[in-house]
Amino acid sequence: VYSTLFITGGLVVLVLYIFIGQARATLIPAVTVPVSLISSFIAAYYFGFSINLITLMALILSIGLVVDDAIVVVENIFHHIEQGEKPLLAAYKGTREVGFAVVATTMVLVMVFLPISFMDGMVGLLFTEFSVLLAMSVIFSSLIALTLTPVLASKMLKSEQKTSRFSVWMEGLFQRLENGYRRIVTKAIAYRLVAPVVIIACVVGSFLLMKQVPSQLSPQEDRGVLFAFVKGAEGTSFNRMTANMDIVEGRLLPLVGKGVIKSFSTQAPAFGGRAGDQTGFVIIILEDWADRSVSAGEALGMVAKALKDIPDVMVRPMMPGFRGGSSDPVQFVLGGSDYSELEQWAELLKAKAEEAGVLVGGDLDYSEKTPELVVTIDKERAGELGISVDEVSTTLEIMLGGRSETSYIERGEEYDVYLRGDENSFNNVNDLSQIYIRSAKGDLITLDTITTIEEVASANRLSHNNKQKSITLSGSLGDGYTLGEVLDFLDAQAVASLPSDISIAYSGESKDFKENQSSILIVFGLALLVAYLVLAAQFESFINPMVVMFTVPMGVFGGFLGLYVMGGGLNIYSQIGMIMLIGMVTKNGILIVEFANQLRDRGVAIEQAIIDASARRLRPILMTAFTTLAGAMPLIMSTGAGSESRIAVGTVVFFGMAFATLVTLFVIPAMYRLISGSTHSPGYVEAMLEAELAEQSAKTLTAKTDKTNTQVSDVHVVKDVA
Repeated sequence: VYSTLFITGGLVVLVLYIFIGQARATLIPAVTVPVSLISSFIAAYYFGFSINLITLMALILSIGLVVDDAIVVVENIFHHIEQGEKPLLAAYKGTREVGFAVVATTMVLVMVFLPISFMDGMVGLLFTEFSVLLAMSVIFSSLIALTLTPVLASKMLKSEQKTSRFSVWMEGLFQRLENGYRRIVTKAIAYRLVAPVVIIACVVGSFLLMKQVPSQLSPQEDRGVLFAFVKGAEGTSFNRMTANMDIVEGRLLPLVGKGVIKSFSTQAPAFGGRAGDQTGFVIIILEDWADRSVSAGEALGMVAKALKDIPDVMVRPMMPGFRGGSSDPVQFVLGGSDYSELEQWAELLKAKAEEAGVLVGGDLDYSEKTPELVVTIDKERAGELGISVDEVSTTLEIMLGGRSETSYIERGEEYDVYLRGDENSFNNVNDLSQIYIRSAKGDLITLDTITTIEEVASANRLSHNNKQKSITLSGSLGDGYTLGEVLDFLDAQAVASLPSDISIAYSGESKDFKENQSSILIVFGLALLVAYLVLAAQFESFINPMVVMFTVPMGVFGGFLGLYVMGGGLNIYSQIGMIMLIGMVTKNGILIVEFANQLRDRGVAIEQAIIDASARRLRPILMTAFTTLAGAMPLIMSTGAGSESRIAVGTVVFFGMAFATLVTLFVIPAMYRLISGSTHSPGYVEAMLEAELAEQSAKTLTAKTDKTNTQVSDVHVVKDVA
């Protein structure tokens, strides 16, 4: 992660130099990166955040964002210097000219990032640090761009810059690019009715691609550890299960020290809710990423092959889930009033899911196959012999399980003393008849004299969910299937097969997935609404922000296209990337629309204003886009622990930003000409208001003057009469 951080910073500085072509001008926005990142640690310290993979990923992404405001300011100052202005004047005028755009883009980004922290459940807790750090770094970068950047520009930039061959060549290239772009934009405005078609096509394409991209809670991450759950037949004794775990250990030993497994440990019985004498658990530590040539997924296949076909046990290797534990990703809960009925329906769903191949190692948390001894006491006979029920239960507890009767202290340590029978004396039901209980008269009475002992099968646990009896169908994902596809299959089968009195719920990772699906839509819609309202307040218009927001469908389509091309899935990380795109892609629209409004304030016709604004803002748009792409590129190419999550975010940001930048350069000018023709910029409205106020003040002054003249005239008349 740290190497990715430094690589990203280097790429961003390289992009700045390529576009600006001068070391002095490159250094000014480059200073923004360390200053903004260091300043964001103030927020991390204040909120008690730690340095982890999530916060480091936020810092990597912020490198491409924090330079954007400084780029816009420096590029505009540089343009004024090229027009012959002194550096100090150019810094003042250039910063004022783009100050509105800098504030607007910052407000939109902050308002988009912060709602991420409001998401429900584990996802909200996970990404709170991510969103807050991104928001704070952008805020600090905006402050630096409007304060430190113009100061540095006025001191470091010179009126007569020394030009190198490279800078001259780049300047000529951009001039030709700008001239060609101006011609294409002119044609795009002439055929502006095509722009709405492109936007609609992006919306439709996004929905179509969303159906093609697999849905999952999180990508399978290589965390350097694997788990294996081992289950024997119901009623398997602890000793037998220990022997089974020895077989598992023997199968895994050949893989140790061969570049796959570093170490492993076995446990019988298993941990937590799965615990039982018939269960076992294996924790497998893989070799470090640098010391092995196989991924965790490939290692999982090798472990599964090694543990295949062990007699009398079922072994299910798995990778850690989103929560970091060993629970199955699929946990489908059926609720009702009768366990037997629920078991029938759960077995039906399990059979259909395994037959379709979407579920592997399906299991129910309810099974009436656990051997159990039911001891029925003949109370009448026991009463005659003076034996109480408590005496019977205490005797059984001591002989079969053990009971703490007293304790003793030795060398300051207290030790419990357990009283228990010889476990080798009780191997079957008939052996229980050899247990004796003393009667009231002191006679020893055999247990079968006063009891009836019956061996039955019963459930090992009785679960409840939402005040209903419940059974949970759990298992691993079938090969090639995602969690979303498996849950969709189970939902469809449940709707088609289950009666109406059987309820459906989810647990564990499946519950997180369902909650995330609903909360991500709310957060995405909230981010869109807040971004639009912020722009409406900034532009003092409801039309101009609408033009800017048309960039979002193109960014989202690009993000889905990237996931489809790269074979990624729609998970919490890629969804966060989609939300981030709202703030990122609107920058392009803000830069164009805001400068077009300025030109219209100066009396330029709307069509010429949007053409000039688009051409003038081409370089800063490309610079900010390429720095963002440079920040996302190392994420796509990252390896090691947690790389899958970074790849998901980087893919969405890279492809979404690239596609949106390419298309919005032509669509936004056309849409501005199409729907903003009847609108006025805030400057025009302000000028009209000032004119009306001046006219009103003039009328008031005229009225006061007329009144004063009338009073003076009356005084003269009085004097004449006198």
